[in-house]
Order: sequence, then structure tokens, then C-alpha cells
Amino acid sequence: MRRANDIHKDIIRGSLAQFRGCETPTAGDAFQLAFFIIKEAVELCIQVQMHLLSAQWLKKLHNHIPSTP
Repeated sequence: MRRANDIHKDIIRGSLAQFRGCETPTAGDAFQLAFFIIKEAVELCIQVQMHLLSAQWLKKLHNHIPSTP
């Protein structure tokens, strides 16, 4: 499951600068992001969702219905 979390984190962090967002300190595996413009926050969310759909997930996750398109 660690690899899945890494994929998730890489996708979010890889898109953050494009939308002028920044990550604030949190505990554990949580994400808290800040933006100056709401539109950019929404655009980041849409892009992240699209990247999550096309990510190369581990085969063992394919049996979990929520993780497959």
C-alpha cells in the first residue's frame, strides 16, 4: 500500500506548482493545500482526479472496486 500512497502523493505534489498552490505542514499522510484563487484550487482537483484515473496502479489493487475506473 505504500507504493499506492507514493503514487497519490506524487500526483498531487506534481500538479501543485502549476496552480500556484502550496502545501502546509500536516501530520501523518494528510494533505492540506492553500491557494490564493479558488478557481486554481478547483482546477488542481480536476487535474489530480484525471491523473489518478490514468495512473499505473499496482495490479493487486485492481480487485478493489473503488480503485478501478
